[in-house]
Amino acid sequence: MLSIMFSGLPHGISPRWWIVTAVVTALGVNVFAASWISGLMLICLAILISPPAYDRLLVALKVGDPLHLRVLIVLIGLTASTYVLNIHTSHTEDQRVAAAKAEQDRTDQLEREASAAAAQAKIESTRQFYVTNKSSILQEIATALNSRDVNKATTINARYASVITDPEYLALQQKLATLVDEIALAKREQERKDTIAGLLKDLKTLDAADYTKAISLYTSLLQLEPANKAYQQNLERFKKAEASRQAKIDADQQAAAARSSRTKQIESQFSQWDGSHRTFERLIKQAMNDPDSYDHVDTRYVDKGKFIRVYCTFRGKNAFGGTVKNTRVADFDINGNFLREVE
Repeated sequence: MLSIMFSGLPHGISPRWWIVTAVVTALGVNVFAASWISGLMLICLAILISPPAYDRLLVALKVGDPLHLRVLIVLIGLTASTYVLNIHTSHTEDQRVAAAKAEQDRTDQLEREASAAAAQAKIESTRQFYVTNKSSILQEIATALNSRDVNKATTINARYASVITDPEYLALQQKLATLVDEIALAKREQERKDTIAGLLKDLKTLDAADYTKAISLYTSLLQLEPANKAYQQNLERFKKAEASRQAKIDADQQAAAARSSRTKQIESQFSQWDGSHRTFERLIKQAMNDPDSYDHVDTRYVDKGKFIRVYCTFRGKNAFGGTVKNTRVADFDINGNFLREVE
């Protein structure tokens, strides 16, 4: 089809480059709206690669017609125009953003000016209203202050506090501030007294032996009333009682630990199997006529403090060969060493 369309073209003119020229021209026209520079570059590129212009260029340069040269020109032209398009588009977007920001800043400034003007107008209106109704306003505030109605006086003051500099009004304003401080101080004092009453009530229901709680309560009372000597004396008394109680607990714990250690040391002398005293049993067997006849019956001991007394009951053969039951008594130290035999 294309060969038929371009069959009438002069010899040596390639139809495909007319197509490329048309495409580049259309692209340049299409891009022109976004970036006139990039569009103009594409149109110039289309003119350059068009067969008539390109042929004249070859004649002027006195070179042949290598295909890669024309393709290279097209690629360079497209790359350059694309780069310019991106730069121009970015620059245009920056200008648009800057213009939008400037417009927003201008709008904000106008709003601030309008707001300031409205505020100033309100201030002037308030001042004018005060001048016109000064007597009634001052009387209203004075009445509220005399009746100690802080809420009402504060509400009235809020209308004029930031705009009125009249000495009479400022005097009433200072009186209001003083009244607010007095009421706040009275409230804090009442809260302090209520807290003290609550702590004293807790002390009345406190267990007499609960020294820790008593110390906590009297510490809180002294924080609220540092000059109270009775609180200080009671606090010291309970601290001493608590210290004494804690010392007794520590001593009892140490004594219990010592007793436990002593008991373990004593019990280690006895057999866990039958309860016999190992050292005493060995001594008894050494003194028997027939040690093999020894038969343990029972062993018990009494802790004498510095030593233990061991009672050992056993059976064994006597010198006549008869089996008899006998009990021997001996003293041993805490480490199990033999001290003496008790008759």
